[in-house]
Amino acid sequence: MSALIAEHDRNVSLISLAIGIGLVLGVRYSGRLPVISESLLLGGILTIMYSVGFSCHHSPKIAAIPVGAGLAVALVLAHDKFVKAAKS
Repeated sequence: MSALIAEHDRNVSLISLAIGIGLVLGVRYSGRLPVISESLLLGGILTIMYSVGFSCHHSPKIAAIPVGAGLAVALVLAHDKFVKAAKS
């Protein structure tokens, strides 16, 4: 039973990471509506943070690389969205 729970936890973490990255990438394609793009960005970052907490708590061995990559993508897109927009 323990192996099934560990596999389920790993799958939940990776699926939530993929959903979070998808939400963050949605920022690129919703440029006309700033409220929608900011909501997608915030939702994506919060979903990635959930994935970080869930994977570190349940299976820390797989947490570092995929979740770190997802967080890096989110931070780069957030930087492009807010910092570069503020400079323009």
